[in-house]
Amino acid sequence: PEGAFYVFVDVTGTGMSDIEFANGALEAGVQLIPSSLITGGEGFVRLSYASDEDIINEGLIRLKIWLIK
Repeated sequence: PEGAFYVFVDVTGTGMSDIEFANGALEAGVQLIPSSLITGGEGFVRLSYASDEDIINEGLIRLKIWLIK
């Protein structure tokens, strides 16, 4: 109860800043946290994986569709 499940993903290979990536992901229906809000976190986004596997897979599919457009 005092912890959480997060993964930090390097998004620098997309050519977008972490804020640009998070904004685009939100338009795709996936909420991410740009890690530049944390000192030293530039270029990464934070995702929570404390959810059902089906929900995580749906989010990944939405991100994939958004990124290949």
